[in-house]
Amino acid sequence: MIEKLPSVTFKIRATNEFENDDICFMDGENPWTDVTSDEIFGNKRVLIFSLPGA
Repeated sequence: MIEKLPSVTFKIRATNEFENDDICFMDGENPWTDVTSDEIFGNKRVLIFSLPGA
């Protein structure tokens, strides 16, 4: 039986730019953007697993 998971909204960084070698600044008007699980996994077969203690 295949069950559809509920749609989830993830908050991700809009940019991934580093101004120097090791520090990422998240400034600006809106450094975060919303991405739904349907946008990432829509019309695909996906296997999700986890490793305890990882």
